[in-house]
Amino acid sequence: MEPLSPLDFYFAGPEVESPDRYRPGGYHPVHLGDVYHQRYRVIHKLGFGTYSTVWLARDLQSTPQTRYVALKFAVAELTGKNGEIKIHRHLVSQSVTHPGSGRVLALLDHFRVQGVNGEHDVLVSQVVGPQLEAVFNDNPTVIQQSIKSLMHQVALGISFLHHCGVVHADLHKCNIALEIPTLDGADEERAMMTLEVPQCVPVFARNQQHQSNSLPKYLVIPGNLVDCVKQDDIHVKIIDFGEAFFTAEEPRDLHSPLQVRPPEALVNHLSMLPKIKYDTRIDVWSIGCLIYELATSYSLVGGAYHSDEARVLRELTTLLGPLPQEWI
Repeated sequence: MEPLSPLDFYFAGPEVESPDRYRPGGYHPVHLGDVYHQRYRVIHKLGFGTYSTVWLARDLQSTPQTRYVALKFAVAELTGKNGEIKIHRHLVSQSVTHPGSGRVLALLDHFRVQGVNGEHDVLVSQVVGPQLEAVFNDNPTVIQQSIKSLMHQVALGISFLHHCGVVHADLHKCNIALEIPTLDGADEERAMMTLEVPQCVPVFARNQQHQSNSLPKYLVIPGNLVDCVKQDDIHVKIIDFGEAFFTAEEPRDLHSPLQVRPPEALVNHLSMLPKIKYDTRIDVWSIGCLIYELATSYSLVGGAYHSDEARVLRELTTLLGPLPQEWI
């Protein structure tokens, strides 16, 4: 059977993931009330991305205080190739005396679940709030008023990663989360009120033959966490280490957005010559681009709708002058 597309389903809405991602090798269908690893009961949805969905769960084994965690279900095609788990385990083993260790999302647990679409890695972490992008889009003034403190925290977190021999390699607004007051200790009804009652969207294929067990019964609209942020005291967590690598290794390619992708990554992608080696400086470049974007509400480069690597590289030569001779 041909791969499904979003057009094969009745419109679910822009606030939820596309149903066609629920296929062998893709997302794991999660439903409210499901219990995983004999201890985590799903009560709401926190978000989704290209390679995962993220859910709020209550830890049924937590005592004496109720504890809530985030469950990140990776797509099955990443199982056995998910470097994020290796990175997290390494970070957990490092000293937490570094001032930036608290600015990085910590892994609490990890397990695998066998489902209809394959075997999935599930990463358990503390619950964090909305992505920086959501808050910035909603109220950029709040972010701009706190930009020095906020970017200082991001820089500390990146410094911690580099201290541990790790390069994030995908630092942008969607991979920085803002902290919210902890839900721990609250009963489920109160925790639910914080995120609003879950809203579910039934999944219906246009062709009944496509209505398979690979699909969930419904999609859940992620809870709104923007209003939970303490706007007068913003704290960040760097999240999503799916593209991260150890400084002793070399990734094959970078997939960060063009707006924060360093020049050497653009050259590597466009050139047939030997690759330019990546190191910690690619995160420093991304921090600089991020500061400019938050302060001005415009991208330093790559802001045009039809931007590609070649166009962004031309923009960079206009800003910075000719490329290094060895790159040319």
